[in-house]
Amino acid sequence: MLPINPILAAAAVNVIVGSAIYSKHTFGPMWSKISGKKVTNLKDLPVRFALEIVSSIMFAAALYIATITFKKSEILSENMFTSMYSWFFKDMHADMISSLKIAGFLWLGFMIPHIICHVAWDEHMNWRKGVLKAIFSLVHILAMSATLAYFA
Repeated sequence: MLPINPILAAAAVNVIVGSAIYSKHTFGPMWSKISGKKVTNLKDLPVRFALEIVSSIMFAAALYIATITFKKSEILSENMFTSMYSWFFKDMHADMISSLKIAGFLWLGFMIPHIICHVAWDEHMNWRKGVLKAIFSLVHILAMSATLAYFA
């Protein structure tokens, strides 16, 4: 069974980081200008916020499972999969560093290709918005990974 406290803490950090990034005091105006959408005038803001919380919990749980899987597979097995990615754990002195490396790998392997596809095929996504989205998603995943490593 998954421990719920680290997952809820990472989900809360994801919501807080997202709120800080897209705030009108930080990058919100720049994001609105590039995307052409105003976030503050949304009528269904509570529903969107609830969906963000649910997706943050799902993302935190998936990140927790991925981190644990990487760590346990490297320790228990010497097959090709773990030897390819063993540099994550060689000479590691802290779970925090290995968790951040795993988060970076997952960001590079899953988030970046997804964003590149959107830039290539979505007419509403330009390269500037794609770069910002990539940077923001890296901040999100690193903050969540650090939280999971701290509480787990």
